[in-house]
Amino acid sequence: MKKYIIVIMIIVLSFGVISFGEGPDLQKVGYVHDDVDGSFNVMTRDGLERADGDFEFITNEYICESYEEYNDKVDLAAQENDMVILVGFLFGEALVEVAPNYPDVKFVSLDFVGYEDEELNIVSNSHAYTFKEHEGSFLVGILAALESKNDEMGFVGGMDFYLINKFECGFTAGVKTINNKANVHVDYADAFNDMYRGFCFATKQHELMNADVIYHAAGGTGTGVIESAEMLDYWAIGVDCDQSGQSLDHVLCSMIKKVDTAAYLAVESLIDNVFEGGAGNVLGIAEDGVDYSDGAGNVRKRYIKMVDEYKQKISDEEIVVPENYDELESYLEGL
Repeated sequence: MKKYIIVIMIIVLSFGVISFGEGPDLQKVGYVHDDVDGSFNVMTRDGLERADGDFEFITNEYICESYEEYNDKVDLAAQENDMVILVGFLFGEALVEVAPNYPDVKFVSLDFVGYEDEELNIVSNSHAYTFKEHEGSFLVGILAALESKNDEMGFVGGMDFYLINKFECGFTAGVKTINNKANVHVDYADAFNDMYRGFCFATKQHELMNADVIYHAAGGTGTGVIESAEMLDYWAIGVDCDQSGQSLDHVLCSMIKKVDTAAYLAVESLIDNVFEGGAGNVLGIAEDGVDYSDGAGNVRKRYIKMVDEYKQKISDEEIVVPENYDELESYLEGL
């Protein structure tokens, strides 16, 4: 139940700050984001609104119009709030540079990624929420294999590094779990913001490899994958958020990372005074951190129960989804 009344809304265009709510001695949570990944921003706001129904706090929003504003907006948020939530891994550098200057402020990074390895390289007053992308990708791999008529599927990644490899490995494992004879064709576009390259790679997989379901983990590049699917009449699978709105008849489903859950947990840790700096949580299916979505209702009803059974097996650790190539090789050997 909401515990405080919103009495004022201030939009400060010159600073890119939006404030919601006032109240005596309430803790303040600022969240900083750019204007690129609207899906993550919407989900973060949803998580904060859900927290608003359970806890008393004030929310301040800081919008970065360009990459050059990241550090300044994070610094401003740190001056004005008890907790600062950074939305999207591109804020990793700003986190490392700004957070040490505000040791009493609690920083939270949603979908933070270390650039060199798989370690959570976070400072002592920061908590990172990352996701088991491979588990969600496994689910959409199952659906791809069930829906494919050609036993030929595709994957288009943005950049070829360990994070995006997790999507590929989980997806391939899901496909092979259903149909070990199916093929998964893989291309990396070397870009997260090149729609044309996404279109070309997906079209190649469809036209030359006969792939009739193609999954992307490529950010804006993936828009081209969905456009190719719409133009050439096959299934695409979206990522991070529900992307069915981009093509209601050609996005089979989407693999979603539930940053709303992470945002809620962050606020809860502040209010309950259990925030742990220098640490992190990795959210998977068991933690309600990843899932698939079907906003357009394209997943056949008979497949939903089957996917739910696999979700339970993953939660119960009966299935351990591979997240790298070595683990994928071992997993496939066991099928």
